[in-house]
Amino acid sequence: MNLNVANCPRCGRIFAKTVRNLCPQCLAEEEELYQKVYRYLRENPKSTVQQVSENTGVPEERILAFLRQDRLLASEWSFLTYPCERCGTPIKSGRYCEKCTVEMQHSLDAAARSIKPREDKDHRSGYHYKGHLR
Repeated sequence: MNLNVANCPRCGRIFAKTVRNLCPQCLAEEEELYQKVYRYLRENPKSTVQQVSENTGVPEERILAFLRQDRLLASEWSFLTYPCERCGTPIKSGRYCEKCTVEMQHSLDAAARSIKPREDKDHRSGYHYKGHLR
């Protein structure tokens, strides 16, 4: 029998797993922090992450997590940005800035081209077995 339980990564309590990987108490605390940030931003839409943190008491890391989870959309708030995960450039959506996205795509394309099987024009160089298999 497979019980769907886990330890909460924040507080260590055992809980029945759900879509969110937090126990009900930590999930309620998380929602309270989110609501505090959201209310502050509705009243102060031109705030930076630092200002939101200072005025709400919510750690910057939690605010950045809300942004990365798309619970807060930076595009709705004019000065709310978070760092690109690759270079640190301030961005308003996604995980990477446009420059890093393009560079990574070029690298992936080059890697894919380098491992793509090459078609031999001269098939005589390959090994062929025409015997019976046992």
